[in-house]
Amino acid sequence: MSETVLAAVKVAPESTELREFQMPDVPIDGALMKVEAAGVCGSDPGAYRRAHSDCIMGHEMTGLPTPILGNVEAMSMHDSGDTLTFVMATTQGEVYASEDDGANWNLIASGLPPVSKSAHFRKFLTDDERARFEAELHAELQRESASAV
Repeated sequence: MSETVLAAVKVAPESTELREFQMPDVPIDGALMKVEAAGVCGSDPGAYRRAHSDCIMGHEMTGLPTPILGNVEAMSMHDSGDTLTFVMATTQGEVYASEDDGANWNLIASGLPPVSKSAHFRKFLTDDERARFEAELHAELQRESASAV
């Protein structure tokens, strides 16, 4: 069974209903975004009242690319003066960037060491990798404890 997605479709002037669609194909250089919230802008009220129907309205939305391997552990924002760039990194060593307020995300790096604030990435490691990491962490904690005495 193929995956489906829900969208709010304008079916008549001032009338909207939820409809189910097949999951869209994602180009190799693109990302599918899971929309978490959508808003309206100044162009939406007039379009909502017009007779044109069977359209998915809205272009003011936010969300994250999907699927994301692991957890998002770090986010930052860079203001270049002309553009705000949002960057996020995952526990699986993936880094995504968006230059359109989060509407579209591009994978800009992968295969990096896990990005994590407090070793949340451990559950994504193989058993051998997890054992090696925990042994190194234990040794580091012992060194810190010994130097504090």
